[in-house]
Parts: sequence; C-alpha cells; structure tokens
Amino acid sequence: MFHKKYVVKGQVSVSKKESKCLWDNIYGIVGEDNLSCLDSFWRRNDSVVRTLWEFSGGGSAVLYSINKVPLVISVNRLSEDADSVCLENQFTIVPTLFMLLLMRCYYKKEDTDFGSLFGARVFCHGPTSRFILSGAHLMLPGIIERKTQTDAPVRKGDLVFIYSLGNLFPYAVGLATDGLAGSNQRGKGVYVIHSYKDGLWNLCFDAFHECCSSSISVVPSTFRDSEVVEIVSSQMHPVCERIRGETSLNGEADLKDDVVGASCEDERVMKAALSLLEDEDNVLDFALCEAIRELNVSALPLPVGEFVPLLLSNYPRFPNVQMRFDFKGTKYRKALSYLTVRDETLIISEEKKGEHFIVSVNKKSDLYRTHRRSYADFLKLFHIPLKEEERLVLEQQVLRDGVKKGLQRRIKSVETLYSPRGRSLLNIQLFLCTGILLEQGGVVSGTVNGSSDKFDNHKGSGDDDEYLDDLYSKKQLCDMLRRYISYKNILNISGDRSGIPCVLLDEFLGPLVRGSVKEIPITELEELILQKLFVPVHKITLETSAVITGGSSSAPTVTQLTKRGTLPKVLIYTEKRSGNKIVTAVKHLDDFGFDLFSLSNKWKHQFSTSCSIFDPSKGMQNLKPGTKIALEIHLGGNWVVKLKKLLEVELGFPHHLIAERCG
Repeated sequence: MFHKKYVVKGQVSVSKKESKCLWDNIYGIVGEDNLSCLDSFWRRNDSVVRTLWEFSGGGSAVLYSINKVPLVISVNRLSEDADSVCLENQFTIVPTLFMLLLMRCYYKKEDTDFGSLFGARVFCHGPTSRFILSGAHLMLPGIIERKTQTDAPVRKGDLVFIYSLGNLFPYAVGLATDGLAGSNQRGKGVYVIHSYKDGLWNLCFDAFHECCSSSISVVPSTFRDSEVVEIVSSQMHPVCERIRGETSLNGEADLKDDVVGASCEDERVMKAALSLLEDEDNVLDFALCEAIRELNVSALPLPVGEFVPLLLSNYPRFPNVQMRFDFKGTKYRKALSYLTVRDETLIISEEKKGEHFIVSVNKKSDLYRTHRRSYADFLKLFHIPLKEEERLVLEQQVLRDGVKKGLQRRIKSVETLYSPRGRSLLNIQLFLCTGILLEQGGVVSGTVNGSSDKFDNHKGSGDDDEYLDDLYSKKQLCDMLRRYISYKNILNISGDRSGIPCVLLDEFLGPLVRGSVKEIPITELEELILQKLFVPVHKITLETSAVITGGSSSAPTVTQLTKRGTLPKVLIYTEKRSGNKIVTAVKHLDDFGFDLFSLSNKWKHQFSTSCSIFDPSKGMQNLKPGTKIALEIHLGGNWVVKLKKLLEVELGFPHHLIAERCG
C-alpha cells in the first residue's frame, strides 16, 4: 500500500482521550508481560500525532506517530485492487515494523517473535521477498507455511505478517484475502499494507534512528538491500546451539556438531570456520589479527596493557554463542607470553623493566595474510555484523521498570590523521607512508632507517599498496619528509626573507610544484604535500553512558567516529523572529556523533525554554536534489554564553571547534 504514490494531508495532535484509547488497545494486545517494553517507547500519557495519507488508486490510511516515528496504522479505505479483501471486522490496529523493532531492541534482540502477538504469520522463501519489497502483494503459491497463535483459522481481513523462512522478524504486514482464508492454491494471498523498504520505511527511518539514539542499524542481519535472506530452520540463528554464559576454548569442538539447518552457503562458511577454530592457537591468532586490523599505526607505540583488552574483545563471533576467553585458561597463561612468540606480526619492546610496548605491527606477515584469506567469508557473514550488533546493545541502554532512558555522550578526543589521496604521485606517497624509496621503473632503491637519516639497501618491488588503507599523523609524514631532505642534503638553511629554511626541489619532489620553481620553504612544502597527496581524516572518540533516573549512570562505552574531509565547527548564533523574539541556533552537532533529538529534549528541561530541531532546507528554493543541509537545534531566548560553556564542559568540545556568530 505504501509503495503507491501518496499525498500527506496534514498532521494534527490527537486528544488525550483518543491517545489513551489507542494505547489501551495496544496494551490489550501485548499484555501485562510486555508492559515495560511498551512503556519504553510509548507511555499512556505521551502525545500522539495523527497523519492522513491518501494513495493513488483510492486508498487512505491514518498514521499515529510519537516523536516522528509511526507506530500504528489505521486503514480507512483500501485501494481499488483490494477486491478480495474487506474490513468487515472493523480492523483498525496495524503495528508498523518500527514498533516491532523497538520491541525487539528492548529485549536486546532476543529471538522473540512479536508479530505473533498481533496476528497470523506466513513464511516464504527468501527470493519471494524481492517481489514484496518491489511493491507486489503476496501470492498464494509463494506461501510455504501458515501459523496462527491459537491455531484458529485465518479469516478474510485478518492481520497477517510475512516472514522469510527461519526468520523471527517479519518484513511485511498485510490483510488476509478470501483466497488465504479459503486455503486456495492460486491467486492473491496477502494484501500488503506496509513492508520493509516501502515509502513509509524510507521516509521515517531517519527519525526512527534518532529515537534509538544510535548510528548503527537495528534491522536484523538477514535484511539486505533488495531481499530478506532465509535461514532454513525454525529458529532465527540455528547454526549453533544456544549456550548460556561463557564458553571455554576447549568447547569449540562440540560446537561443530551443532551446525545444522543453515542455508547451504552459511552452513559451509560456519563449518569451515569451526574446523579452523578447534585449535586454541587459531582462536588466539584470529583475535590478534582482528585487533591488528582495528589498530591504527598512529597509536603506536602502545602499552601491551592497553592492547590486550582490544585483543580479547575480538574473539570470533558466532550466532547465539559466546567464545570469550582469557589467557589464564590457555597454555600461555599470560598475554605477553603469547605475543612474544608472534614476533613476525608485531614487535614488542621493553622500554623499562616491566613496561612493554608494541612498537610496530606487520600486516604483510604470513599470519595476517592467511587470516584475511581463510576467514574472508566468515568475517563478512557473521563476525563483523554480530560485532556491530553488540556495539548497538552497548550504546543503546533500554528502559526498564522505573528507569528513564537517555544517552549521555561526551567527546573524549578529536585527532586529525591523514589518508593517502587517490593514486597520484605514488612514489612520494609510498615513501612518506612506509619509508620505501622507488627509483624509475619501480625498483626499490632503499628503505629509510627509522632511527637515523640513512637508507638501508633493499631489493624488490614496491607494488604492495596496503599502505593506502592506513591512516598517518602529520608528525609521521613530516618526519619522513625531513629525513629524506637530510639524506639528500637539499636543505637551504639561509632560507627565504622570513628566515624559514627552503628545500631545493630535486627529481623526486619536483612534480609536486608546477612551473620552474627551484626551491620552496619547508613549511609550505609540508602543507603542499598534505593538501595534494592526502585527505584529512578526523577520528572522534566518544564516551557514551546511559543515564539512570536519579543521576547515576552505567559504565561508559567508548566508540569512534571517523569523518573524512573538512570537519565543520559547531556554530552558535542568534537571530530575531517576529515580535522581537530571539532564538539561539546550534549547528553541526550531529557531525560529531550527537543525537539532536536527545539533546533537544534534554535542553528543553535544562533551560526551561522551547527547544526543537529545525530543518533549514524546507525554506530553501532551487535546492539541488541530494544536497545535505545540516539540521539545527533552536532554543527560545539568548543562550549563547551558557551553551558555549556547556559544549566545552559537558559535551567535551575543544575550544577551537566552537564558533560564535553575532545575530
């Protein structure tokens, strides 16, 4: 239904009586057992907004939303193609997929089927979902299995949820036709009202993310761009038996026997990974390589004590199975004993007695390369998606009895690094990043010695471009440039008129500058290299904690946000409105990972003033499609001074990233 062309006929806030009546209807369906879940995103006294949608073909529906997230659909009139469906049973309540996702998030993605609370269920093969996501209704030959909560027969006009086989979360909801009620074999089975990737989903998904206070998708991993993948089993994650608590390393062999019922490809990948991870060393090597993949070279040297938690957090992820470990339970007993025998992958140095640091990592080692090849499919299908889901659970604290949800986020640090730009002047990029100097023809001339300005003779080819994926600090790149200048003895100490030493441009550095320039100040050369050969990448480290009623909070979780290109400053300014009213606007907060919806609600109570999210693009004319305009938070009154202090003290913004503009 929402795949058709539509017109929104305006929004109005419903009366408290109607809002409570709607809540009571939902509560009557979900029951007392799920009351705390319902209260987590919809309380009985919350204000509800009603929106009327009219579709091409004569259909119309009413959406009931809270905080811009549609939770319930009421169908007023079906389209002309719904001749096999009727609304004789006064059907009014259709939960949206967003409502079911919020329920799923509350229970931390446990395998609970919430669609069964509201209506009947039908299961189809995965490829069938492609037609539903494209706007088609479900035909009877595509239905593999039918289920109802009480085994009662499905009646014409009943609510029906559509699943891919093995999934416990529906991707569409609709009404049963007379063909489905009569157990026919041909014709239309379910008249689809709302589905994944339809117009309602695409329009409201961003608002749903804001409500979840997370930048990570909460949709199940089987929901792909154009299909909902099936898992041939009656459980959502049938690959391994659910294991409560922690699983020791010695238990992996038993898991191999539990690989049953998965799709052919998933089963093959799972079995291959389990067979490799039967050995204790392989599990440790897996965690080590994944930790090295996440580790940035700019963080080196890194104390071993800070690296070990990163290593332990990268244990292999299997659905519904925890394989956490510690080194006390292994033959190595201590992390240092294990790391020292992997000297081909990382180098450990003892700076002082008892103080060990990781000074370098080697992503070209046989261990790391074999890891990336052997586990490529497992990482893509299981490990990385499941790890992202864990990050979501940590970041998103859920309401419980008497607990008020709220995420408190603070900037811990903002670091500017540099990533190689494109593939221009690769010989200079290669040298600045790795210290390998290429002669004409691609033959390696030498490798810079990290402890001096000398070059070690080195033979081979410089065609390995793995360095292009890493990030580098300005100090690293400038130090390498100065070593080359010192080695070639091309520094003119007398300098220019300002006294800054100049660099004589040789055949290696000459292509950086156009024209017949023979020398350039060293500071200008450094800026020129960063501008032409590298892209700034800003790594923002955030601390996020769930605020509990009464002021206490859970242990903070640290997440990192990466922004390429220029990082905007947070802009605070005032402007006058009609009636000499002053409004304070704050811009670009979302670029730093802050949720505008949460901040606006918090500031509304903190400053006791009106506070809302404003979209400047709505008042712009001739705006090109796809142009992104930053959202703003508007507060009634002049709060520039207090907001500036709040951004620095409470949110952790560095002073140089806050700009103030006079209204």
